[in-house]
Amino acid sequence: MEIFSSEEHVCAEVRPLHIAEIDQSEQELPETANPLSISSYCKICGQQDFPGHNCTLVNIQQESKRTKTRRKKPLFVSLGLLLLILSACIAGAWFYIEKESNPTRVSEPFLNALKENDAKTLSKITVNSVTHTALTESEARTLSEHLKSSPDILNKVYRNIEKQEKALLKGSRTAPFIFEIKRLKEKKWKFIDQYEMVIHPVAFFVTADKEAKLFVNGNEVAAGEDGKMEVKNVLPGIFVLRAEKSNSFGSFETDQTITVWSSPADNFSLAFTDKYVTVSVPQVGMDLYVNEELYAEQVQEKEIKIGPLPEETELTIQGEIHYPWGSILSEEATARADDRVTLEFPDQENAVHNEIFESIFEFNQSYVNAITYLDSSYLQNVEDPKRSETIKTIEDLMRRNTVYRGRILNMVFDASAVTTTEENGQFFAEASVQENYSSAWMKADAAEEPESVKKSYYFIYKMRYSEEAQNWIVYQTIEKNSF
Repeated sequence: MEIFSSEEHVCAEVRPLHIAEIDQSEQELPETANPLSISSYCKICGQQDFPGHNCTLVNIQQESKRTKTRRKKPLFVSLGLLLLILSACIAGAWFYIEKESNPTRVSEPFLNALKENDAKTLSKITVNSVTHTALTESEARTLSEHLKSSPDILNKVYRNIEKQEKALLKGSRTAPFIFEIKRLKEKKWKFIDQYEMVIHPVAFFVTADKEAKLFVNGNEVAAGEDGKMEVKNVLPGIFVLRAEKSNSFGSFETDQTITVWSSPADNFSLAFTDKYVTVSVPQVGMDLYVNEELYAEQVQEKEIKIGPLPEETELTIQGEIHYPWGSILSEEATARADDRVTLEFPDQENAVHNEIFESIFEFNQSYVNAITYLDSSYLQNVEDPKRSETIKTIEDLMRRNTVYRGRILNMVFDASAVTTTEENGQFFAEASVQENYSSAWMKADAAEEPESVKKSYYFIYKMRYSEEAQNWIVYQTIEKNSF
């Protein structure tokens, strides 16, 4: 067996490969070379041997490395391109996810629409948190106008939206003001956060008179039994509150404009400025008439208020005091809201005296007729014992066939001597009267009239007021020589 060195062995192994790759038909051999001679090729590298050919093991190794490098380069390039494409895809996907899950995707168009007063866009973006429906264009326009009229509030909205954006990106939350960037439970493709802009409606209470009707921005709101009215689930902004009521004197209205951006803790109050006429009453138990209609019966207070009254309403006021013997009306008074009036009555003593004196006069006139015609049916305003006494007088005249031929000239009443008293609900009176007559007596069948003589009589009349007869009734007379 022939033994080769390591260098020769490598070349011997390589040679057949190179010989196989040589196309001998394309080789140009020197004219002296013998194509069939194996010695025409290098024993080391397998290449054609020619003069000056220099082949060493180092050259062979370098050539081998260059060949391997040239073969590995396309693989590294392919892997690099693949990694580059994959990185680009990952980066693109990351930027897409970040953009899609960023709250500014909702807040930016919302803020732009708010700044440009774009009601149409606002209505599409903003959702009512109670109804879960988008705002109408009219609601969005009104809301935008209200915010524009309150620059401080609008700036506060801008700052709050910015705080919400930052908090959401950090995974936390900040208290919203009017609007909230709300993270939805549903995620896009199950891992991309989605948001919507919501507005939280407000609620507040308004107190007014129980009889009043309440209107909010022109719409009536139902009231509770205590007069408290709840306004709820309304969009924040500016509200015009109006309360209306009416009574027999007219209609009343009061209004107030309020701004509500968040539900307040305190109630709003719509108070009417009620105005009254104050009437001073001289005597309790009086009936009060307003515009000729009974307003209060048997008034027990010294002062009574009439109203409330509309500003320009004028009233006619009158009082009436009732006595068993008659009623006394006050003078009429006119008054407007906030006026004070005192009802003036005629002297009630004089009124009572007049009632008593009229009763006494009617009795005396009936007495004269009874003794003139000898007929007790003429008697008026008299009861026992005076009635029985008078009937006896008539009977005595009839027995004597005597009649009276006289008349009353006048009667003088002593007003200072008139007294009235009450006993167990019954009223009594005493009065002193001077009666002046043109007096004469004659036989009933006498042909000529007698001559009259002036006479004066002095009597104390005792009387009782009869509610049945609605008059003072004489029940006793005491004759005096004079007063």
